[in-house]
Amino acid sequence: MKIIICGSRQFEDYQYLKEKCTDIISKEQYNNEIPSKDLEIVSGNNPRGADWYGEKFSRDVLKKDAKLFPADWTDMTPPVMVGQNYYGAYNKLAGMNRNTKMVDYASKYENSICIAFDMGTKGTKDTVAKCKKAGVKTYQFRLDKNNEWYLKVWNQ
Repeated sequence: MKIIICGSRQFEDYQYLKEKCTDIISKEQYNNEIPSKDLEIVSGNNPRGADWYGEKFSRDVLKKDAKLFPADWTDMTPPVMVGQNYYGAYNKLAGMNRNTKMVDYASKYENSICIAFDMGTKGTKDTVAKCKKAGVKTYQFRLDKNNEWYLKVWNQ
């Protein structure tokens, strides 16, 4: 089972992520009779936020490295939208292209899931939409108007 853990870079509550991921993964393992050796965390390889905590969760709890999908900002293979910064030209769609690769990878495996910690960013919204379209069961944690987390589950 492949488990995409994704979310906003502003997400900073590792304990919450660890608790929710442990509960969800345990439930999915039990319901689908999946041995722990078949679990693999899939992450976007960000230096902070929910993706980083997903990698940490994989090391701390599963005792294995996550499968990482870093965004390649220099890849100008279409689709591309060229931007310019002090490093030079870059592909503004690199993050979205990376999200596609993560979802394509995970969706090839039976019982794969996505656990998203969504703080309203475009990247997380994109990953959730791609998971929903690919039929990947998605647990989407979102903040409400009172800054409280609530859960929506897609493709149950």
